[in-house]
Amino acid sequence: MVKTEDLNTMITTDEMHFAEWQIWPQLRILLHRGKPVRISARAFDVLVVLLRAGGKAVSKEALLVQVWGNEIVEENNLQAQISSIRRILGHDRHLLVTEFGCGYRFNINSAPPHTPAKPELPEPVVTPFLTSILGRDQAVQEVCTLLNHHPLVTITGSGGVGKTRLAWEVVNRVRTHFPEGTGVVELAHITEASSLLSVFSQALHFPLASLHHDADLRQQLAQRRCLLLIDNCEHLINELEPVITSLLHVAPHSRLLLTSQVALQIAGEQQYLLPPLQIPERTDSDKQTLLSFASVRLFIERVQANRHDFHPSDREWPLIGKLCRHLDGLPLAIELAASRLPVMSVSEIYSRLEDRFQLLSNTHSALVPRHQKIVTTLEWTYQLLNAREQRLFRTLGIFTDTFSMQSVTDFLLTKDTHHWQVIDDVQRLLSLSLIQVSSQVPVTRFRLLETMRQFACNKLRQQDEYEELSLRFADYYKTLVEQAQADWLVLPTEQWRERYRHILNDLRSVLQQTLAEGRDSSTGLAILQAMTPFWIEYSLYDECQRHISPLLHEKSERVVLTRQQRMHLCAAAGKASTWAKGPTSETHSAWQTALTLAEKLDDKEIRLQAHYGLWLYCLRTGELKTSLLHAQSLHDLACEIKGAEAQATGLRLLGVSLHFLGQHAAGRNYLLQSLAWYDRESVSHSFRFGLDQESAGMAFLSRLLWVQGEYRAAKKMAWRGVKKAARLQHACSLCCALAEGACMTAALDRNPRWVVKAANWLISLAEKHDLYFWKTYGELFLVWAQRFSHTDVSQSTLFSSLRAMGLDWQYSPLLSEIDTGISQQAARLDHENWCAPELMRLSATQLSPLEQRPLLEQALAKARQQQAHGWALRIAFSLASLQAEAGEQLAAKRLIENVLHDVDGSDSATDVRHALALYGRMAT
Repeated sequence: MVKTEDLNTMITTDEMHFAEWQIWPQLRILLHRGKPVRISARAFDVLVVLLRAGGKAVSKEALLVQVWGNEIVEENNLQAQISSIRRILGHDRHLLVTEFGCGYRFNINSAPPHTPAKPELPEPVVTPFLTSILGRDQAVQEVCTLLNHHPLVTITGSGGVGKTRLAWEVVNRVRTHFPEGTGVVELAHITEASSLLSVFSQALHFPLASLHHDADLRQQLAQRRCLLLIDNCEHLINELEPVITSLLHVAPHSRLLLTSQVALQIAGEQQYLLPPLQIPERTDSDKQTLLSFASVRLFIERVQANRHDFHPSDREWPLIGKLCRHLDGLPLAIELAASRLPVMSVSEIYSRLEDRFQLLSNTHSALVPRHQKIVTTLEWTYQLLNAREQRLFRTLGIFTDTFSMQSVTDFLLTKDTHHWQVIDDVQRLLSLSLIQVSSQVPVTRFRLLETMRQFACNKLRQQDEYEELSLRFADYYKTLVEQAQADWLVLPTEQWRERYRHILNDLRSVLQQTLAEGRDSSTGLAILQAMTPFWIEYSLYDECQRHISPLLHEKSERVVLTRQQRMHLCAAAGKASTWAKGPTSETHSAWQTALTLAEKLDDKEIRLQAHYGLWLYCLRTGELKTSLLHAQSLHDLACEIKGAEAQATGLRLLGVSLHFLGQHAAGRNYLLQSLAWYDRESVSHSFRFGLDQESAGMAFLSRLLWVQGEYRAAKKMAWRGVKKAARLQHACSLCCALAEGACMTAALDRNPRWVVKAANWLISLAEKHDLYFWKTYGELFLVWAQRFSHTDVSQSTLFSSLRAMGLDWQYSPLLSEIDTGISQQAARLDHENWCAPELMRLSATQLSPLEQRPLLEQALAKARQQQAHGWALRIAFSLASLQAEAGEQLAAKRLIENVLHDVDGSDSATDVRHALALYGRMAT
């Protein structure tokens, strides 16, 4: 480290003066009236030789030998340098005299002729970059503002993020504000502290080594207003501190702009952390959206620089978005990837990302050698760390997702006495931008860019540390996920999510290594069977099936399941299949196996879960009485174990089963009891059975209320359930509230606009989370709305999907409205179903008027028996219309009056409006 008090050791003693000029040969600085003058290296050397001759002539041969050494050069090269010196000397050019036949002489004592001096103007700064800067408008403006108010600004950021490019853009924007010019100090190739003063002096054209004993020089520097760009400082931070501090003190009107992966941390410094370019989200795929991201525009521009006719195809746009995201928005990485396009396609580049350090290299295009390969840039930064910091950086590469300081110290098993050492080392990695801050609420979480993580993992492999660390990491996450499973049953939902949402990607990584790659199947199985809360909380049922199905259905010598493991995995598979696929045979088999094993092992929680799963399977497949038995079994078991929350769930299931059996009054009573419990009590965990039971209860109660003719209350309850589920931010709960509540009540009320609105929301949500059952259910509502020209969903495709999943055709009356052939099967009077009266009405509409009346009368009787006043009004309208056409106006009016008496009379209800309109026509 160069100390301020040692600067005098660098002072050169060969300063020379002539006229109004000063020259320092060792520092290679030439000043005129205290201002730096640019001069080529050869011309400078020629001038020094002539000055040292002390006014004597120097032969051409001597000049050639002293300046060019043993090089063979023509005499005209010397003449060119002499002409250059004379141009620089301007009105002092007479000092350089040609001695014909002898050579050249510098006449130091000669007086200059009287000629007016031309004003000296700062030479323009020429940027080394010929390409445009993208996505940095705000950064350029902010750094310019900082330079306007602060003498020292340091642009920091990770290697390859574009610090130098930004600095040059700033220099070109503000250079006109510095009348005495701009200097550039490039430190990438400087390795010794003794060279610092020399490169700074050359950039400033000012002998900094003489400052401490030359008051005139200090005064000149104090008055100067110049801008100094100091690039690539990170490897000389300690050595730079006294130099920068001295400059700030002696040149208060100048500005210093630094680029470094780490700040100097000295008084007066303003740090500007440059982030990577913005990258697309995973779901962004269309051209216009992708072009709004600077990372994508950079890739396109750099490709078109080599291939002017490059225009991405529709298939290539999403790949370019993914490519920029996986490259972390690092400009250098994106430019190197783009440079491969002349010989590789976009898809080939994307597929080679696993070998990114070979992919991201181009020895023909970069200005700086260490920027020719991304791995060289990262290695440069890595070598700035000490051995302990390097070890920590390598270890952090094992984390796939974000991590907190606590998780790092827990994984490292850090002793309390070393806790602060880890914090200091993490701060060092952060200062070099090797790690990033992801969030700071409620605790600070860090992450590695994907490129940094792969670099760290490569270092682990080079050190033969990767395998052992991976096994330790798996054990650490086994303990963590088992704790998460235990906490899931006792912690409030939001608290549980906040605590554990960050570990999901790391769990995925561990499962891949332990199970898919077979490194530690026992640990992998333990983690997998404890992950049920994550599948449920984040509605990742399709992902759950991908992990579990091979273990349950494929023979493997590597993995042998115990009965308890099979029970837990079957329960998880059943839950996943219930929501992802629907009531398939696979769903039933998984739940039945889980129930059988749970009864043998006396596992009451799995018994509760299995009864719930089988209840829902039977409900959807039309086995309504069996569904009621499972609901009763769940409720009885909940009472036995005194589980109040499970009892409330049992009451909801009983209420829904009775509603589907047409026993609406009894079903309503159970549903209200269940919802009353949720009003009184706080729920420890909302998604124990796969979705929020309260919002599901509201959804089913809303349709029951409509059936009972309480239209206003039905709509209000449906959207109350949607709002409750939306607040929970749980996909499966919201899908249920939308499908069974909002969509169903809107369809029952003949309101296609609201059906389409809710169904599109439902389908979008289900597609995002791979919830196939809810997606297909949403399409059913859209096909029904097609009668009102609102969708292009294929009816044949829908019915194929419904048959494949095994949904009972009587689960929804909309199926009979869509396909009249289905409604013909509804004529059976002995079948008890929540929509049996409506199915009978729909079947009657396919008959002749004479045949319709008896079936409509039977349907009306069925509706009254069920106390289904909503169905009764619709059936009465159809029957009264037939009566009116037959001239039986009085009977028709009386029928309408009777049924309107049993409903709430809401003017917004479609069936009420139709009935009133018919009644009005008969009254005239």
